[in-house]
Amino acid sequence: MIKLRIDYAMGWWRSAFPETPDPLSLFSLPLMFLLIALAGGVCFLGSWRVSRRFGWAGQAAMLLVAPVGFAFRDRIWWEHFMRMMVIAPGIGPLLADGAMLGAGLTLGHAVMRLVAGPSGKDRLARTR
Repeated sequence: MIKLRIDYAMGWWRSAFPETPDPLSLFSLPLMFLLIALAGGVCFLGSWRVSRRFGWAGQAAMLLVAPVGFAFRDRIWWEHFMRMMVIAPGIGPLLADGAMLGAGLTLGHAVMRLVAGPSGKDRLARTR
């Protein structure tokens, strides 16, 4: 939700409907928060399993590839398929979205590491 607010404030995203330029005003905020939390939880668990299974290389790949992939997915989904948002052209907004998503994913992994502990005791971790 913070990423969407920053994108709108910077002029990178806006609603395709002239009467409601703020993209967050298109949906119910509690419903949107719930959907983002559920989708984010699924993404975190999937990326956590990849990092636990493939170690630091898997985690580095997830932290570099996933944010840019999600930024491209958002652009294609909301602008071309749903036709609900207009996104500023250029690579700048995509890189900024990827950086924000990467920071969120890194923070989420740090919290999950604090809760779950080191991967050595994980039975699904790589064994040598």
